[in-house]
Amino acid sequence: MKNTFALPDPKDRQLHRWSVVMTLYCLALLAGRWMQSGADEWTALPVAELASHRGHPTFLFLPWNLFLAWIPYWFSTALRKTATGRTEWGVQGAVFLAWMLFFPNAPYLITDLLHLRARTDAPYWYDLMLLLSFAMAGLILGLLSLREIHRWLRRWLPPPLEWPAIALLLAAGSYGIFIGRFLRFNSWDLLIDPLDIGRGLLHPLLAPGRYESTLGLFPVLTVFLGLIYFLFHLLLEKE
Repeated sequence: MKNTFALPDPKDRQLHRWSVVMTLYCLALLAGRWMQSGADEWTALPVAELASHRGHPTFLFLPWNLFLAWIPYWFSTALRKTATGRTEWGVQGAVFLAWMLFFPNAPYLITDLLHLRARTDAPYWYDLMLLLSFAMAGLILGLLSLREIHRWLRRWLPPPLEWPAIALLLAAGSYGIFIGRFLRFNSWDLLIDPLDIGRGLLHPLLAPGRYESTLGLFPVLTVFLGLIYFLFHLLLEKE
């Protein structure tokens, strides 16, 4: 029987090319923003001072965050490739866990819209388009990677459990975005100091009153990502 999971269809290749072009567009917008801000004045600054120049942000966090958004996409692609061969389930499981660890970094770019405000070094509309473009690129990369994971899960789960599993993954990803945005943990902190990040993960759940102004992001973002992914699924999946 032919393994339809083996090779991406033309639509997958088109979406991959779209992601590359969108990434280049985002970087071009950022380069334009730097030219407006007088980048020639801050390129020689120490790394520690590059986050802002003369009180204005340089938005250097955007390309870094977009790079992190590509990582779960790469892991999901690697999972597709390992799942088509005779790779043992342990290897596939390790790649899946690596994907879970980095998945929140993709839709995380949505929260970078919190940096939008009127500034004197660039038009408001330009910063709006800049942040929206990076947010859209990260969101689509996250959805594409989740789509691959969804395909992989179909190989292991009965149909009634597919969507509950996707809902759990989206909830876990949304919680990861919450702790990344407001508790300032990174994906690699789990490898560097797992005990510290473990305490950080549990604390908002054990003492939600201390996070009442921010913890609401977790359920709201879970539903938002779920609705967007379901639409994404309806538009792309064949009967």
